[in-house]
Amino acid sequence: MSACIFSEEVQVHGIPNEELKQRPPFVDASQRMCRFCENLAEMALADDESSDDEVPVAALREKTPQILICAHNGLRFDFAFLCSMCLRNGLDIARLAQWLYLDTLEVFRAIDAGVHGGCVKLQCLLRPLAPAAELHAHRALDDCWALKAVIDTVCAALGVSQKALLQPFAVGLDCAMTAAHIGMLAK
Repeated sequence: MSACIFSEEVQVHGIPNEELKQRPPFVDASQRMCRFCENLAEMALADDESSDDEVPVAALREKTPQILICAHNGLRFDFAFLCSMCLRNGLDIARLAQWLYLDTLEVFRAIDAGVHGGCVKLQCLLRPLAPAAELHAHRALDDCWALKAVIDTVCAALGVSQKALLQPFAVGLDCAMTAAHIGMLAK
């Protein structure tokens, strides 16, 4: 496990050093994330097509659903950071290639600014939905709930499904190109 240096970054993300010191090592966290996504895909159940009189029977889908990893500003930060940390810790990024990735910042930049007020920062998009005191930026679960609330609100405003809004922005991971780019930056 590599040593972490806790410094002025707390001023950027607002997470106290004591909290950062309690985090699991990256290898453990990434393996838990991969297992969670893999299990999620395996547990996906098919729609029940029985009549109202029959007891519903759960069945696995014929085709495993595609997992979509979303992050706001994910292309410039989250996804690159995830791949970089995998390589730095000797983990094969090919495991990450089984999913699709989506940067919601790109989604909100592409839609009508009137729908979201023009500002595409997650905090701006969330502001009409939650009081500022409830915003806990840079904490994964809080950011996930915030992003889901914003996506749901924008979908309702546009009268489209989440799939219709997000699917055109989903991209796959090119492991060889990603590793090459990260390798060039490390030199």
